[in-house]
Amino acid sequence: MFIIGILLGAAALMFILQNFMVISVNFLVWHFDGSLAFVILLSVVAGVLIGALLSLPELMRRGSHSSRLEKYNRQLATELDVHKEKLAATEAKLEVTETPIVIETTNPNL
Repeated sequence: MFIIGILLGAAALMFILQNFMVISVNFLVWHFDGSLAFVILLSVVAGVLIGALLSLPELMRRGSHSSRLEKYNRQLATELDVHKEKLAATEAKLEVTETPIVIETTNPNL
């Protein structure tokens, strides 16, 4: 991962050095003169920030949903433990009171 970061950084540096010409950007009443690479970099950063802000509500919703599921999972695990204890107690009682079952049949094949 570190090597990929170095390669991307080197590619970005090459892009900046090759696209250093000054351009003029106008947006409504705002005016900016800067290098082409800086304007593109600023646009990418703005796009990433806008994308992150737009996805934030969904990430928060998933986080709260995950928390509810984890809480419900803990509740179910506790209930399962209770039922296992009840089952073990019932099996122990059954072993104590169990009597042999005799099945009489008139069919000689059984």
